[in-house]
Amino acid sequence: MRHVYKRKAWLLDEDILLMGYTTKKKFVPIDKLCGFSYQRFCKKDINKILFYSVASITSAGLSELEVQ
Repeated sequence: MRHVYKRKAWLLDEDILLMGYTTKKKFVPIDKLCGFSYQRFCKKDINKILFYSVASITSAGLSELEVQ
């Protein structure tokens, strides 16, 4: 039996942090009005454009960006 694991995440897209979740190397935004239904990412994107915690966002110096 297969399981789909979802993990809360934020994606940096053109100076806006989008809130959503990740599953099977895809970021799926909660708000579908952002222009895409999902975006693929690779392991090197983590903590550069894809973040799993608010602490990693502030350590990257992106705490002043708007979160949607």
